[in-house]
Amino acid sequence: MLLLKRYAENWAKTVILESQAEMNLTAAEKDLTQELEAYRSALLTFRYKEKLVYAKMDTVVTEQESRSYYDQHAQDFVLDRDIVQCVFVHLPITAPSLDEVKQWIKSDTEEDMMSLAQYCLTNAVRYQDFEDQWISVRRLESILPFQLEDMHADLYSKPLIAQEDSTSCYLLGIRNYRAADQVAPYEYAIPNVRNVILNQRKLRFISSVENELYEDALSKDRVEIKIR
Repeated sequence: MLLLKRYAENWAKTVILESQAEMNLTAAEKDLTQELEAYRSALLTFRYKEKLVYAKMDTVVTEQESRSYYDQHAQDFVLDRDIVQCVFVHLPITAPSLDEVKQWIKSDTEEDMMSLAQYCLTNAVRYQDFEDQWISVRRLESILPFQLEDMHADLYSKPLIAQEDSTSCYLLGIRNYRAADQVAPYEYAIPNVRNVILNQRKLRFISSVENELYEDALSKDRVEIKIR
C-alpha cells in the first residue's frame, strides 16, 4: 500500500511539474524537435552498431591473445579486494588421523590432495577445495565458522590455520594470497582481460564499418561535404 501511495505521489508531482512547464516556457523553449531528432538519431545508430557487432564481429578471444595482453598490461589489472586460494575442512573432533590430515592439507602434492579428498568423503562435515580457484577473502570469511585475529598476516604467513572447539576441528590450508592493490593473478584477471580485448576490438570494428560506409557513400556520390 505504501509503495502504491509513493508511486501515485511521484506521478502527480510529475504531472504538476509538466503543467507548470507548459504554462511558463515560451513556444521556442517548448520546441523539442531538434533534441528529439538528435536523440532518435543517436539511438538508431547505437542500435545498428550493436546489431552489426552481434552479427559480424569475431568475439572469440584465444588463450594466446589473452595471455599476451595480460603480460603487456598486467599493471592495469589491480585487485580491489583481497583474494586467496585455499582448502577448508570441517571435521568432528573425534575424526581419525587428524595429524595426518593436517599434513595432507599443508602439502601441495597431487597424491596428498587425493588422499585428503578421499578421506573427507567419509569423515568431513564440510570440505571445500579452492586450490585452483581464487576467491575473495570476504567470501572465505563467510565460510569460516571462526574469525582470524589478523586475517592479512595469517593468510600471508601460515600454510595451515587450525581451530578447535568441543565438537569440531576446523582446518584451513592456504595456497596463495594476494592483497588488494596488488596486481591480479592472470587466472583471476581473465574475465576482465577478455572484456578489455573485446571492447577494443569493438571500437576498431565500428570505426572500420563507419569508414567503409563513408567511403562507399563518397564513391557513389551519396554524400558531399562543403567547407565554407
